[in-house]
Amino acid sequence: MRIRFRWRLRHRGGTAGETGKGAGVAKANGLASLDQLEPGDAGTVVELRACGPLRRRMLDMGLIPGTAVEVLRVAPLGDPMEVRIRGYNLSLRKKEAATIAVWIR
Repeated sequence: MRIRFRWRLRHRGGTAGETGKGAGVAKANGLASLDQLEPGDAGTVVELRACGPLRRRMLDMGLIPGTAVEVLRVAPLGDPMEVRIRGYNLSLRKKEAATIAVWIR
C-alpha cells in the first residue's frame, strides 16, 4: 500500500496532502478533469473517461471531444457544478465531472 502511494506521488506529480483521482496531476501542463476547474475557468473537452449509460448520456448532451466548456458556478459544498456548453447551462455532479478531461484555455 505504501509503495503504491509513493509511486503515485512520484509519477503523477502530487504531494502527500492531495487526495482524489488525479489530484495535482496536470493543471501545470494545461490538462485537468472538469471537477478541478474553478468558476470562470474555460477549456476544451479532450476525453470522456466514463463508461456505459453515463458515457452515452454525456455524449447525447453534447460533451464530445473538441467542445468548449466554461465553469459558471460551483455549489457551496462543491456538488453540483454548473457549466456552459454549446449555449446552454448544464449541472453535473462532481463524480461525473471527474470523468471529463479538459484542456485548460
